[in-house]
Amino acid sequence: MRGVRRLGRTAAALALGALCLGARPAGAEVRFGPGVRIGGHDFSNRRYGSVHIERVKRLRGPLGCRRLRHGFYRRGDGTVVRGPMEACNLIARPH
Repeated sequence: MRGVRRLGRTAAALALGALCLGARPAGAEVRFGPGVRIGGHDFSNRRYGSVHIERVKRLRGPLGCRRLRHGFYRRGDGTVVRGPMEACNLIARPH
């Protein structure tokens, strides 16, 4: 009889513990890695050396991303970054 009571208490304690763990908020985190696409746009946070190669702005030409061997852009402090990168021609898509 004592073994049955002990088993019942253990099961109740495990059920209570599972309920408490399930009630706390999930610690979800989104990390962008290679090949991440949001709304059809590539946001994979890729770098070439220490430079981000993703440049998101509206360009002339077809939609999508294309590789540039001799790309460049100007940083906010006025310095120029040159090298291989991707130029992405992105527009908002209606839902």
